[in-house]
Amino acid sequence: FFAFNATPLTLQASLSHTIIPFVVAFTISADLSVGRVFSKKALGGTAMIIVGSLFHMSAYFLYSSDATVTQIWWYTTFLLAQIPLALSAIIQQQCYIIRRLNVFYMLFYCTMYQCLWSLLFVPLNCIRGVNNIAPSQLWRALVEFVICGLNLQPLGSFRE
Repeated sequence: FFAFNATPLTLQASLSHTIIPFVVAFTISADLSVGRVFSKKALGGTAMIIVGSLFHMSAYFLYSSDATVTQIWWYTTFLLAQIPLALSAIIQQQCYIIRRLNVFYMLFYCTMYQCLWSLLFVPLNCIRGVNNIAPSQLWRALVEFVICGLNLQPLGSFRE
């Protein structure tokens, strides 16, 4: 949650693809006992994602004049946040195999669950060093974020 605020959007886009190598790694470790293996093409694609993400992340440290240990921590935290998502994807795959379910309702309830948990953690943005939003401005900033996300009004137009 916190790493999203401290990781540049271009790096977030690159690192979010690392869910694929994590899914493959966990699936391989689970399927070794069963004897199922991935194709060389799938493993090659996974390796390309890993190399691309590491290459993209290293560019921020090698060519950035203000790269700090804190940034490395946040980028690594964002990267490791993909592990629970990968485990969730594997569990969902197993559930799809076991029972028939309506994907629309499943996505609706998953989205509502994520929204409720996100709203629960919104006040954590007031912690110094994370977002530095004053508690009195927190809900106004949240409304501004939602309106901007819906593309109704550009970000910053609410500020005097």
